[in-house]
Amino acid sequence: MKKLLYFFIALSVFTACKKDTEIKDPYVGDIPPVPSNFGQNILIEQFTSSIAGQGPAADLLLDSLQLQYGDRFVGVNIHSGDLLQADDLTDTASSSNLLDEFFNVTGIYPSGMVNRTISSSADLSPVNYSSKAAVVLGNAPRCGIAIDANEVRNGFLNLSVHVGFSSDLAGAYRLHAYLVENEFISGDSLYDQANEFSQNGTNPLPGSPFYSLPPMINGYAYPQVLRKVINTGGTDGETIPAASALRGKVHVKNYIVDVRNLNTDNYSVVVFVDKYSTDPFTHRVENARSAKVGTVAVWN
Repeated sequence: MKKLLYFFIALSVFTACKKDTEIKDPYVGDIPPVPSNFGQNILIEQFTSSIAGQGPAADLLLDSLQLQYGDRFVGVNIHSGDLLQADDLTDTASSSNLLDEFFNVTGIYPSGMVNRTISSSADLSPVNYSSKAAVVLGNAPRCGIAIDANEVRNGFLNLSVHVGFSSDLAGAYRLHAYLVENEFISGDSLYDQANEFSQNGTNPLPGSPFYSLPPMINGYAYPQVLRKVINTGGTDGETIPAASALRGKVHVKNYIVDVRNLNTDNYSVVVFVDKYSTDPFTHRVENARSAKVGTVAVWN
């Protein structure tokens, strides 16, 4: 079992970023033509587990970033070694999480990638999310994403993903699409979330919002849980043809996603474009976008 990371997140980190304005709902309607430039979005893929005692604190940090950046922020929780680990990520021989094994070079939970930019293991620490997110926002992305997730018919989502380019992209770029459950709650004790900052926990932290809660939180609201890899190519992603990755062009992929027996009001689609590599230290997400099922998100 991988060890857990100790990190201290002061209450001010979570509260200072809150805004009075509400996050606007995604635009619903037809996707317009490719614009000449795009806004940069932040993607954090966080490796976590129900047994990670600092998971709730890391989730709260992601929530503060969502409040700060609105729809420019995209967060995904990738569970490993618990009942919320996605089947699509599970190695059939070892039962390990394929994304976790490749990218989580620390072997620590929670840990997270900000736009998959990793220069050292320190880049995966949640204490660095905020500073790394600010750096990412200074980039000028060469592509943008629009998502049509509006139509659900007979238990299937008819999904259309559009990637537009404001500059030529040279190299191996891959398209990724996730189906994410916005919130998962269960009263089953098998889904209890460890809380080491509890007054009865392994690392009591007075003043923490988790101090008065039990060391195992029943009915914990797990946010942004990765449930399914939609794209072909699995965790490696789906190749974007070089002929499509040119200025002014658009690459469109359509998918039929089985959402039978799911409460689609509680699901979103997350899409991003990643510079592919066989080395976890040389990936880079060019841009990302999310849309709730039943909506359309236009170009970022």
